[in-house]
Amino acid sequence: MPIDREARREVVLALSAFMRGEIDNFAFDVAIHKKSSRDQALEAFRTALWFVYDDCKCHRISVTETCWNYLRRQIAFLKSDLEETPIRRLVPDSVRRGRFLLGLGSLMSISATGYLAVRDSWFWLCMPGLLIGLPFCGFHVLRDRFTRKGQDLKTFYPFASGPQWERYEPLLEEERLPKFDPAIHCRPIRSGVFYKLAHVPAVVFASLVLTPILMLVLLLPRKHRNPS
Repeated sequence: MPIDREARREVVLALSAFMRGEIDNFAFDVAIHKKSSRDQALEAFRTALWFVYDDCKCHRISVTETCWNYLRRQIAFLKSDLEETPIRRLVPDSVRRGRFLLGLGSLMSISATGYLAVRDSWFWLCMPGLLIGLPFCGFHVLRDRFTRKGQDLKTFYPFASGPQWERYEPLLEEERLPKFDPAIHCRPIRSGVFYKLAHVPAVVFASLVLTPILMLVLLLPRKHRNPS
């Protein structure tokens, strides 16, 4: 797997400037997406970065201390000679099988309900949410428990171990990253109500489970009053 030194350096410079408060999220977004790369570790990290800033409202960096430390480790990783993130090797086969079976079940459910909707009633289209929605949410909520294998990956990811992270940590010195300050680096971008409404698991659960249930309730027989 090739290492794209130039592309990695561009992302490191942009992220360091973002963490130092020198650029806002819009400038940061442009800087890290100047060009694509065949460096898979870099591309995976760029995808993960989408969750650490708002791409609709202008703001300075706003992350938790855990996320701040994660970004520091990612900068050190991109400056290292490591080619890939080792987390992939820690995902057990049971999780991969679960993901495959969930996808297969989704395909079968959607295909069957599509057929029944054409032959019988369009209300059959509500069923994929009932059959897949709850397992989907449960699978993603519980997945982390099985991928860690008894290790606290948050303390050294994307490195393979704590000692490896400590070995590469000195690479951060020239980036002049400030110490995390919640008053500066964790200021809310939007109101608390917005974050609760936009919480991804809540949206997925409501759209895939609650909505079909509500629609199926409409099918229950109702008493009709006779005209007097």
